[in-house]
Amino acid sequence: MKSFFNLKFKLNNKKSQIFIIDLILAFVIVVVTIGVIAANYVNTDSQRDLFDIAFRTSNSMGSIGINDLNNEYVRQLFIQQRIQNIDNTIIQQISDFYIRGETEYARNLTNEISQIYIPNSVGYNITLIDVTNEGVIFELDSNQRFGSREESDSIASIEKQIIIFRGVESYFHRYKIEVWRN
Repeated sequence: MKSFFNLKFKLNNKKSQIFIIDLILAFVIVVVTIGVIAANYVNTDSQRDLFDIAFRTSNSMGSIGINDLNNEYVRQLFIQQRIQNIDNTIIQQISDFYIRGETEYARNLTNEISQIYIPNSVGYNITLIDVTNEGVIFELDSNQRFGSREESDSIASIEKQIIIFRGVESYFHRYKIEVWRN
């Protein structure tokens, strides 16, 4: 009888060793899995926020009339009679300045608009592209304000196309808004 208990104890001892090895192996697998998930985690809320900022800015520039802005710079442009069509949207007015060769007004208006719609906590790039000639007309970047696009963790981008009619001529422009957070 005594030998039977000794045999049973020896078997339980081997089972407990195997159980401990299985426990250690399972623990290592769980730790490695958590590490891999944490290393590849992307903050989707941050990305969604960036997309919302880009989308809101793009929609505002494409739908809000220049006459609807309550901004000191825009008022000065009206007083100086630089704005010829009060029915233009913001982006149409920026494009109109470039078509007329008044690039400084377009750059300043874009800068004013970016300060209204883009928070200081994100970097941005606003590009106006001539679709017909396939060239960049204008680019305003906030590198001085909030780091560069290349150093960013996440970036959101929106592009829209507009048509400007001046007399009998039409101009096809595309504008692209990128925002990022480092």
